[in-house]
Amino acid sequence: RRFGVAAAVAADGSGHRRIEVLDAMFATPQDEAAWREMGSPDVLPDLGDVVTESYGPGELQFHDFDQLPLADTTALRHAIEAGALGKGNRTPENLFSTIGSVLAQPDATPEVRAALLRLASTLEGVTLLPDGTTDPLGRPGVGVALASSSYESQIIVDAKTSKILARV
Repeated sequence: RRFGVAAAVAADGSGHRRIEVLDAMFATPQDEAAWREMGSPDVLPDLGDVVTESYGPGELQFHDFDQLPLADTTALRHAIEAGALGKGNRTPENLFSTIGSVLAQPDATPEVRAALLRLASTLEGVTLLPDGTTDPLGRPGVGVALASSSYESQIIVDAKTSKILARV
């Protein structure tokens, strides 16, 4: 599905977000086939559906990607740790989670996604997922994983577009 997102954000981080379903296309024919094999479950919103969300002070984040030092992984990490993408994130687990969240944002450009994936690969405890990795729907992708004593997560992206396929 493709969504239209409009947001109004105040200086204090409060605001509203309106999300509308614009069309009902599957990303690939394989996605549609997998959905049909599962019995065409009614799990997705319908064309034209609108969801409006309201957020209190500090709850709605707007990321100014133009200010991120995308070419320098170390500088990018320091910027994120200092709060460039929300609350400061200092642990590998928090950084990895933030990277996954930002990769899922529709306004993250290919350059932003590539820089964030490069950063993710440098975090302590992160491993590259093996060739042949697929997301839960069976779509092929590339990805990284982080596992620690209290945290386990994977980020899988389309190798050609760097768009996120899954965060598991």
